Amino acid sequence: MEISQIAQKVIDNINRAIAKSPTGVTMVSIREYQNSNGEISNNIVNIGASLENAKAKDIQFLKNKNGSTEIEEIARLELIKSFESPNPNRSKGQIDAYTTIAKGIKVHNVTGEIYVFGLRMKKEILQPGTYPTMNSKELTIAKNVLRKELKSSKFTQFKISEISEIKIAGEEISFS
Repeated sequence: MEISQIAQKVIDNINRAIAKSPTGVTMVSIREYQNSNGEISNNIVNIGASLENAKAKDIQFLKNKNGSTEIEEIARLELIKSFESPNPNRSKGQIDAYTTIAKGIKVHNVTGEIYVFGLRMKKEILQPGTYPTMNSKELTIAKNVLRKELKSSKFTQFKISEISEIKIAGEEISFS
């Protein structure tokens, strides 16, 4: 797939910042990020952390844990299955739509929007968002309780389109 001019500009700016870092980029600061629910926060993300290692530890954690109810046991087994057999179609679609710039940093090939993915190390909420009330089934609730204990649940992705700057390798990068 061909990369748009906007995407190429973003790639060039980030590569320039990464090249200035003698040890490579691991921490990215994202300031005044607004999520889809209106929450505004400052975040520090470790893009050098390994999601695969976190998933392996989560599988071990889940295998060593016993559900205290039938629903908790079903939730535990379903989470193990989802870690061990991820959906291959979803993975293929992700690969084709983006260009990876560095570990944890990718650019959408058409829009030029930057995505930062990694282990959230710190989050400071500047303005709370408005979150809808969920009517989840018992099994979903049980899975969500378990997910809160998992290392992989601390990984997150940020779509950087609403802000004009992020800090990578100590350098502010402007996208305006």
